[in-house]
Amino acid sequence: MMFSKTLFTFLLVTLAAVGAFAETAPSSSTIACVAAAVKTRESEIGAAVSANGEALQSAYATRAKALDQAYKSTDAAQIKAAVKAAWSGFKEAVTRARSTWRTSRSSAWSEFRTQVKGCRAPSSVTDHNNSGLETPGF
Repeated sequence: MMFSKTLFTFLLVTLAAVGAFAETAPSSSTIACVAAAVKTRESEIGAAVSANGEALQSAYATRAKALDQAYKSTDAAQIKAAVKAAWSGFKEAVTRARSTWRTSRSSAWSEFRTQVKGCRAPSSVTDHNNSGLETPGF
């Protein structure tokens, strides 16, 4: 009899504990909060992708002009120096673009995580675990 009461009490406490930790369905306001955070994040990432594309396009255009100018010379030493400068400038521009992209992407995800934390949303309605799928750089 004592064993039955102990077992019953144990089961009751276990069920109560499981129920306390079970995820409840998120409210519509919680979902709206997460949706707003996602929208902001995606807007920021979209702007960063556009800026990165423009920076890369500019780097390629600048390199093309510099190389075109380099090959207008007839002096081999001048050509070599100008080509080296064109490629060096290109490398610097691409490095800056990549760094800016990474910083912008990281900032957008960081702000998103902060906003979602304020929503008190269960993990079932957030997508923060997908940040690793974002392209690391161009």
